[in-house]
Amino acid sequence: RVCLKFCVSNEVSCVESLKMLQKTYDESVYKTLPENINDLRQRIVQECRAIPANTFKNVRSEFQNRLYCCLANNGEHFEHLL
Repeated sequence: RVCLKFCVSNEVSCVESLKMLQKTYDESVYKTLPENINDLRQRIVQECRAIPANTFKNVRSEFQNRLYCCLANNGEHFEHLL
């Protein structure tokens, strides 16, 4: 749920959100074809709830760090600053 709220608040499209979820949860969510849209939703919700809160904290912190580096380098390449 938090992941999806993050995507919505950061204007990540539905298609991009689905692609991220597929890459992350391909094995557990898409192991077998969902019976219907509700089955798919339930699988996604289940997997999102299984993500430890600390993981979201780390992702947020790393994302914030990358934003600061990007700003500090005026939007130019910043990987070398990490």
